This record gives sequence, structure tokens and C-alpha cells, in this order.
Amino acid sequence: MLPLLCAWYEEGQVAAGLADELLYEHRALALDELTEALVVAAHPRADALLGRLAEREPSALCRAVDRWSHDPRPERHVAAAVHALRTAPHAGGSGARLLRLAARTLLAREDEPALHGAALALLVRDPEGRAEHLPAALAAYRAGDPFLTARVLAELVAEHPAEVLAAVRERLRVPGARLAEDLRVLTAATDPAVARSGLLVAAELLREGPERAGELARHLDRLLDAGRDGRPLLDAVLAAGPPVRALFVPVLAAPGGGREELLDALLATERDGGVLAAVVEALAARHAGHPGRRVRELLCLVAERWPGADAALVRCAGRWAGFARLLASWPADAPPPPQGPRLARMRALTAAGRDPQYAAAEAERQVDRPDGRLTGHTKGLPVPGQGRSHGTL
Repeated sequence: MLPLLCAWYEEGQVAAGLADELLYEHRALALDELTEALVVAAHPRADALLGRLAEREPSALCRAVDRWSHDPRPERHVAAAVHALRTAPHAGGSGARLLRLAARTLLAREDEPALHGAALALLVRDPEGRAEHLPAALAAYRAGDPFLTARVLAELVAEHPAEVLAAVRERLRVPGARLAEDLRVLTAATDPAVARSGLLVAAELLREGPERAGELARHLDRLLDAGRDGRPLLDAVLAAGPPVRALFVPVLAAPGGGREELLDALLATERDGGVLAAVVEALAARHAGHPGRRVRELLCLVAERWPGADAALVRCAGRWAGFARLLASWPADAPPPPQGPRLARMRALTAAGRDPQYAAAEAERQVDRPDGRLTGHTKGLPVPGQGRSHGTL
């Protein structure tokens, strides 16, 4: 009956939400017999039901893991390793002790080194076995063992920051390292000193491998969202080349998270047109999250340094209606607005009653193609009123 139920589950005839009901219906079987029947089935949906059983009846799975770890069949050792890790978050008391014993049994099997990582992942999560097995677990992590994941190390960084950070630093330098995942270990640090050390590791990675800039920018974004201080990494960003700095601009120009200070530090010395173009685009895309006065001040700063600001501002105004309105409604008490032929034409069209976003698109066409002949369709397009974006743009 159980294989048939699993087959129905696989084919969608038994929904995942009914797994609890399946387990309930089979409570007439001894739970130990049920776990054995599921592992013998060797079916993906039987495996899924074992996962649900680990949540609902962890003591039964703990007993099963202990049995499987002592079973002579290698496939049972694999089942013990996989389901021990699944059950550990739900186990306590005698169940946790059984998992610990099973892990030690797996670790003692010298002819099955592929399962040692799972055993170590269990033992270092357990306060009673952590100190003894931490060096071996970190060595397995540095070697890329799939069971020693960033999630496992993230649980250790608070208690063993120096050892964990050293392992992460070494692991991240290995070709093919799981950069995005491993960086999350650094994100997990809550102690300010440890968090700063993690950012310094990220800064080292950026200096050594600029090709990692995109992932490191996302890492900085996560840290800033979590309220961390990103300045230790910013120094490496400022020392990098323009393409790298441009990749970090969308992160620094986003609202909140202490980013204003970091963006100001970047703009204090920035002169590269590509980076400044990224600043304009990032501010245009996220203008609603900033006070209007700050956006205008930053745009004026960019325009003073970069002749291409005129084209970039009008192009972005054609893409974002709110940004077009911000450019068009420049307060009298604000710094003088950026100048340029496209902006001048956009202002003239807006003053004549055109929608700002439509005016931006038309100004860009007229200035960049002065000899071009606008089609007759232009006059026939309905022009929305002030403050509304054109539906075709």
C-alpha cells in the first residue's frame, strides 16, 4: 500500500498538504515499522514523508537514524546522514543524544569518508561536541564538503569568530568557491567587531578579484539592509577601477541603511563619466525613496562634473515618470537646475503643457536628431495632462 501511496504522491494525486493525513492514517503501524517501510521504498515521496515525520515525530526518526548508522548496508548509512541533519532541529533530550551517537558512528567509518561531513555538521551544532570536532569541521568546510554549509558555520561564528572567519577567508580563495553562500557566513555575525572583520575579508576579496564585484555589491546591500556599517568595504570600492565602482553605485544610491554617507564619500572624488552615469540612473530609478531636495542636490553635483549629465538626465526622465516630474518641478529655493540643450528643450515643452515624461522623450529625439524628420504620427498622439505619464512610454 505504501509504495502505491508514494506513487500517487509523485503523480500529484495526493497533494503535499495531505502528507499529515497519510501519516495519521498509518499510525496503526508502529512508528519504527513505518520509518523502515519508508526507507525501503527508496522513493522521492517516501523521502518527503520521512521529512514530515521528522517534524511531527522526531523521536521516531532519531531511533531510525541510530539504527541505520549501525546497519551493515551502506545505503542505510547515507539515509542516517541525510535524515539526521533533517531531524536535528526538531530533536531534544534523548533524541539529540541518539543523533550524537549516530554521528560518532558515521565518523568512525573510515571507509565512508563522504559521510564524515554530515557527521561533523551534526556534532558541531551540538554544544557538547562542538569544541572537540570544530577543527575537523572547519577543515571539511575549507575543502568544500557539501554537508558543511554556510548555514552550519553561521551558527558558529558568534562563539568562534576567529576560527570561522579564517576558514571563510581561505575557502573564498579556492577556485569555484560558493561565493554567494559563503559570504552569508560573514553576514551572520552580530558582534560589531566580528562584523567589521567580515567586511575586511570582503574588502580583501575585492582587491584580489575585481571580477567578484557584483556578488560583493549584493553582499554589501544585505549588510546595509541589516543595519551594518559598510565603511570598511567602501575603502576597497573607492580604490577599485571605474567599472567596479559603477557596480556598487545602485547599492549606495538606494534609500536607507546608512547609505547616504557612503554615496557622499563616493561622490566626493568621483569624476568618471561611467560611474556618474550609474549614479544618475540609480537616483532616477529610486528617486521616490529619497527626499526631493537631496536628489536635486546630487544631480547638480553630477552635472557640474560631467558634460554627459544632460543626455543622461533626459534619457532617465523618459523612462521614469516620477523622475521627469522631479526635473520639471524645480523649486525656486533649490540650487540652480542642471543645464543642457536637452534639458532646456524638455523645460520648454513642459512649460507649453506637455507631460514631463513625454517632453523628455521628445526633447531627446529633437536634440539628438536635429536633421531627422519627426513622423506625422507624433501630432496624433494623445498628450496626457500635467502630472500623468504617457501610456505608450
